[in-house]
Order: sequence, then C-alpha cells, then structure tokens
Amino acid sequence: MASPGTTTVAFCGSPRLLPLLVMIAIAAGMVRGNLTLLQATAVIDR
Repeated sequence: MASPGTTTVAFCGSPRLLPLLVMIAIAAGMVRGNLTLLQATAVIDR
C-alpha cells in the first residue's frame, strides 16, 4: 500500500521525475503480472 502513496508524493514533488516514475510503474506492473501468471500455473500443476 505504500507504493501508490510514494509515487503520488513523487509526482507532486517534481514533474521532472515523471519518465522515471512511469518506467518504475511499468516494471512493477510487469513483475506483478508475471507473479500472477506463475501462481496460476502453479495452481493448475497441482
């Protein structure tokens, strides 16, 4: 829950960080999606 709050504060603090924050958000989303797919695969394999 801390991550959305941290990025919101960063957006308010410096608009120059926007590209970096977008890249971090995309990477975090990719990791989250991959973990979801991995867990789904693990459930199917049981």
